[in-house]
Amino acid sequence: MRGRGHALPLVVSLVALFASASRVKLVVDTDIGQNCDDAWALSYVMSRGDVFDLRLVLSSSRNTTGRALLAAKLLALGGRPDVPVGIGTPTPLGEQMQGVGPEWPWIGSFTLKDYPGKVASDGLAALEAELAAASPSNPVWVLGLAPMGNLAAVLGSRPELALNARLVAMSGSISAGYDLRPPAVPEYNVAENVTAAQTVYGMTWGTPAVTAPIDTSAFFQVTGDAYRRFLEAAGGGGGRQEEPPLARVLLENYRVWFEHGGSSHGAMRPFSPANASSAMFDLQTAYMAACAAEGALFGWTNCTQHRYPALDSLPLRLVVDASGYTRVQPSAGAQAGEAQLFFAATNFSMPREAASDAMGAHVVDWIARGAWSLPAP
Repeated sequence: MRGRGHALPLVVSLVALFASASRVKLVVDTDIGQNCDDAWALSYVMSRGDVFDLRLVLSSSRNTTGRALLAAKLLALGGRPDVPVGIGTPTPLGEQMQGVGPEWPWIGSFTLKDYPGKVASDGLAALEAELAAASPSNPVWVLGLAPMGNLAAVLGSRPELALNARLVAMSGSISAGYDLRPPAVPEYNVAENVTAAQTVYGMTWGTPAVTAPIDTSAFFQVTGDAYRRFLEAAGGGGGRQEEPPLARVLLENYRVWFEHGGSSHGAMRPFSPANASSAMFDLQTAYMAACAAEGALFGWTNCTQHRYPALDSLPLRLVVDASGYTRVQPSAGAQAGEAQLFFAATNFSMPREAASDAMGAHVVDWIARGAWSLPAP
């Protein structure tokens, strides 16, 4: 872990990167289904319509049709059936549960025909259209929660579109592995598609990309009072119909994931639907994106340690090697297109238990309010 003296507060270093005059346009690239943190992250994004104009949810990696079904069901039942869903490029299944993961049974009888919103069978074309319609001064933000095959396919053929994008990704391992101890390891979203990650990390972005590496995100779980608040918002699982449905739907999703294999996933602290979330890698990433977006929209004083505790970031030049490691390159020797500047959340700005609790309280407060109300027609 780098020394704290070299770290910049996340709320300052990220806000300085972005500028916009209205809600930021957002695309979510997700491999929802394998770990339930994608569903938590998407739920938080659905609740943050104050800063996010959610333009597309794009499924990524393995059975992308199945993942699109999961995303569509969460959007439909959780209160945002207007959001377009795109089907990304499938890759070899490579796992049980139909190449989706433990959330597969939650799909049930739901089909894409049941989704009220638009479904793009060519999700890459939908992503390319969003990027092409943007500009460096009015960019599309990309929340990358998955292996990077979709992004690499579009940007590899049209690298100039990276100038129209702002990437905030769950990606990499800087100084620590999944147990939060050295050494670094090949992080899943990189190692699952190394070639794609090399392409994305090598892009020339309009502003530096932002990463939530496992150095901090492996520790984040929603526990304690925050999780009890989440259960309360979900009606204890039975749910009161007059309450916003988002927390209730998310808890149902989490239970299915846990009961069909999610309980075997690793986390720093014990978890079950009764008492805590699993490791929230992707939720931390969405939290970081919201922090930067709110600061860009309304000024950095709205993105303070009080409202958005508890991360420090380092400016690093990162490359992906052939084995899937994210390697830090010396700034002086970096070549354009080979080692771009990233801001990586490599440390906590308070004791890590307090940091996790503060982040958990923040995101649950928003999820408990429900999906952002749609504007009147």
